[in-house]
Amino acid sequence: MAMNMDNIVWAIIAAFVGYMIYKMLAKYIRPQRQSVADIPRDSMIKVRRDVLRSARISKPFGLKELRISGDHEVPNSRMGRIVGLLPTLNYYIISYHRGGKRRTLLAEREFVSRVSGYTLTVKARGIQSHGELWDFAIPLDNFAKVLSLSDIAEDDQLNELWSRRAAAIAILMEQHASIERIEIRRHAEIRSVLPKAQTRVLLAGRYEEAGTDV
Repeated sequence: MAMNMDNIVWAIIAAFVGYMIYKMLAKYIRPQRQSVADIPRDSMIKVRRDVLRSARISKPFGLKELRISGDHEVPNSRMGRIVGLLPTLNYYIISYHRGGKRRTLLAEREFVSRVSGYTLTVKARGIQSHGELWDFAIPLDNFAKVLSLSDIAEDDQLNELWSRRAAAIAILMEQHASIERIEIRRHAEIRSVLPKAQTRVLLAGRYEEAGTDV
């Protein structure tokens, strides 16, 4: 019995010593994890973040409610609470809360019947989610007339509408991607010129001892 206890004690001691050795060597064995700050985020997420911030600032103070007009099949309905509104050349970018989630609606200016007051109404029969980031208005039957697409063949009118919407998204992405490229280039230049943070601290201490400002 005593022999078994000795074996157990020595096994525990060996396991503890092995664990301590692993802890000391882990930083050399395991690959270093890259800092999150060094990994550029997806440009679509960043552009949506910037758009939402601008929409929140530019929203008319009294504007609170987002509605759709509906048609003979769909009644006029409340879609959510508006938290931001950003006018662009061809679209209103509307940030709103619906079902506990924040969504972003890109509505053609021709589809928006009013902006002032408490309610913004979109001339549509519903809202369609396009991926995780953007929503679009489901157009009424007369959308081709509203958008001056009546001269286009009927089968091509919806394709034209979605082509315009895709172009709007592409413009937003390109605007932000150009800014992101500048940020990444500046970040790379700074990292290539400056020494590591720990080295900078040591150098700063030496300069202070010598009475020289960095």
